[in-house]
Amino acid sequence: METKGVVKEIGRTRIALVDRPSAMSFICSLNVSPREDSSRKVIRFSEEAMASHDTIDHVDTVVVPLLRGVLKPLGMAAGKWNVTLEPLEAAAAHELPVSMSGYSADLPLFLALLSASLRLPLRGDVVATGRFASSMGEVGLVKHIAEKLTAAQKHPQIHQFVCPSFGADGSLDALSPVEHERLSEALARARGRLRVSLVRGVDNLLSEVFDEEDLCLSSLHTGHFGRPTGVTEMETPAARAAHHLGNENEKRFWRSLGRAFEVQDRELGARLLTAFLEYSDARGAYPSGVGARVLHLLRALPPVLRKAMRGPLVPSSLCFSVLRHAQENDAEDAELLLRANRGQAWHVKGDLIDDSPPRMSGPTDDDEVYDRVWDAIIRQLSEDHIAETIDLAIDEACLSFNLSSGVVDSEEEFVEIITSYYLHLQAKTGVVYTPEACGFAYRDAVRLVEEAFHNEGGLKVAKLQGRQGTNGGLRTVIGKMTDTFKMQAHRDHFLLVLGTALEGKDEHAKVKLVKVFQRRFADLLPKDVVEADPQYIADHWSTIIRACAHYLDGLKSMIRKL
Repeated sequence: METKGVVKEIGRTRIALVDRPSAMSFICSLNVSPREDSSRKVIRFSEEAMASHDTIDHVDTVVVPLLRGVLKPLGMAAGKWNVTLEPLEAAAAHELPVSMSGYSADLPLFLALLSASLRLPLRGDVVATGRFASSMGEVGLVKHIAEKLTAAQKHPQIHQFVCPSFGADGSLDALSPVEHERLSEALARARGRLRVSLVRGVDNLLSEVFDEEDLCLSSLHTGHFGRPTGVTEMETPAARAAHHLGNENEKRFWRSLGRAFEVQDRELGARLLTAFLEYSDARGAYPSGVGARVLHLLRALPPVLRKAMRGPLVPSSLCFSVLRHAQENDAEDAELLLRANRGQAWHVKGDLIDDSPPRMSGPTDDDEVYDRVWDAIIRQLSEDHIAETIDLAIDEACLSFNLSSGVVDSEEEFVEIITSYYLHLQAKTGVVYTPEACGFAYRDAVRLVEEAFHNEGGLKVAKLQGRQGTNGGLRTVIGKMTDTFKMQAHRDHFLLVLGTALEGKDEHAKVKLVKVFQRRFADLLPKDVVEADPQYIADHWSTIIRACAHYLDGLKSMIRKL
């Protein structure tokens, strides 16, 4: 998303070359295009490229096998390609020869070949230099990095420079003193103008250069979206690169679609959803749950952002084409898909208060192993750990939820906004409502508001603030919802960590852990719990922890002091 507005092209990238007699570096365009002939040779350099014999041999024995090694797990072949170079302004102005020698073109050549093979756009603001030490994909040092960095820094359209990592810790110790000094000076000059990315292998290279949404679209267009790579040994950069391209594309799709909606990039959202549905249609399968997931993403948007997504995102004919493959159990979701595509995110009701008690969710995960388990538990309950794992996502959700106004015109609008924000909080913290539960999300949102304002008059006071704009209006309502949601998340986290502390342990370990618990927290626990038989507590551990939940505030205060 941060690269929006940057020109992207398939099979075309920037390359920094050095004219050795003048020691001048300049930026060129390296292009690959498919060819058809009877030759078995994968790469053919044009006369303009003027690649040396050593460079051609290296490409044939290292770069091409690496390309095959990355593409094969995806079910793709290397193909046959022509390689050309085009001088840009600096080289043309100085009438410098455009040629390649040495191995520093490995990275840009590989990127252009991969881009053309997978229909994967390359950003035009990136320059990469470096050699592959072997077909396993390790990246090695090359000469004249300082000169190339200087050329990239001077070029107005270059914003990122990718080069080999200097030593295991990213330092400059691997260079000679003279080169060290030149490169240090070049890095200092480039700071603030360029983003310098140091890579050790082809896997790092792909992560640095290609955008997530482009990787997702590529996998859908070329058909390896749902194809597991089968790579089990991840010891080489090439294997990790194939895994990066081929695995978890569905998660990548939903992340990219959600980000597109959040930044109101309707065009990208439409392209992603269209490619996803076309991929499913071509395979004769309805993508299970797609309607509920898209509808959830739309509902989680603030109303001011959701308006930008109204109207069909994809042609209705595409939706109906995919619906042909739906099974009986997909009927409800198919309806949700049509509603989402029409932009009909809500059917808000007026009477929304449910007097039934709130649902409680119990702990579900195993926790730490026996050895030093309480030290591990205390670390999980520490303020820093909670801030990093819980508070950060909630605070980001609050900051990213835009309100066009601090007041609302009706109760329906109030409920729509608080429900959108509740879903936004859930989505940012990893919860997605199922189709069955999504219709009741507003009830959970209302309960959250009731809890947030329970000392001030409950939901009625919150509505009044939202309608009249008093005491901060709707923004205060959102702020109190955030604080209450965070408090509940803390409580759930404590219950989860403590409630599962004994799971998976043998009886002896359980009893010993209970004794440690009684001793460490004796001042905070009820007397009958401290004095109870450890075996009894171990047998009823989860129930007792939940019964002691109101003692958790004291436990949290104690942990902060540890």
